[in-house]
Amino acid sequence: MSDQPEWRRRDLLPGATTFQIGGWVLISIAIAAVGAIGSLIWGFGVAPKTKAWDPVGIAVFALFAGGSVAAFVFDRWSDLKAKREIEAGYTTVNGNHQVERVHSRSGIVVREAGEPNLTKEQWEAAMNRVRAYEESIASGRR
Repeated sequence: MSDQPEWRRRDLLPGATTFQIGGWVLISIAIAAVGAIGSLIWGFGVAPKTKAWDPVGIAVFALFAGGSVAAFVFDRWSDLKAKREIEAGYTTVNGNHQVERVHSRSGIVVREAGEPNLTKEQWEAAMNRVRAYEESIASGRR
């Protein structure tokens, strides 16, 4: 048996994966949270004393509004992409055990269909396979 790790790879659908879009959802939620906290501080602390809306207050509220809208849009997009991935026979996120779980960047299969979510040790072994694959691509050994 060779010392090269075993890997099986799937071609991914074009565009961002469900996993990647999920990261954008989290970033948008964080932006909205900062805006919400800032809006509360501004609305209850600064605005009543000054009786005016200044650019900072408007900008903080815009963070809340923009982050909320972005989170909603990315969440809907993530749901649609998840359905398309499942129709293609794989997923890039945990949760659906009926299809293969693949690494969101490389397409390496990290869990076969029908198997439970990976344990920490299994996930680390899968990520070692992904790193070995990515290193082989970078060095041209593929």
